Amino acid sequence: MFLLLKHETICTIFPCLETTIPLCFAELASTGQVTEKLDVYSFGVVALEVLMGKHPGEMLLHLQSGGHDIPFSNLLDERLTPPVGPIVQELVLATALALLCVQENPISRPTMHQVCSELSARRSLHVPAPIRLLTLRNLMNMLKDQASSSVTSYV
Repeated sequence: MFLLLKHETICTIFPCLETTIPLCFAELASTGQVTEKLDVYSFGVVALEVLMGKHPGEMLLHLQSGGHDIPFSNLLDERLTPPVGPIVQELVLATALALLCVQENPISRPTMHQVCSELSARRSLHVPAPIRLLTLRNLMNMLKDQASSSVTSYV
């Protein structure tokens, strides 16, 4: 029902969705149906919003134009202390999975089952550098390099 409302109505009620809705509507317009991959995209947006502490609208547009050189530290909510220790690896995995979910091409996105499996397995990605040196491209490459991952075929 939400997707049946007019874009102007949704953005009036939820101004934070102004940059996300056109991306979803473009996909909806091309397929003509709400799909699991559209839900996966929405999950990725919500996950990124939790990590960032704000709506990721501008960052999503930047990613879709090929801008994966954003520092990972810029993605994290700046109101919180920077993560240290083992939590960094889990945070890197969660962020990499969220980035997979918001890929522009729906075919490239994992299924929710795959995302849940990765998160449930409590895997973590080895972080080879201090997080201040990581970029979003590095996160995607780390996930791709993790050969046992069930979502690597979608990277």
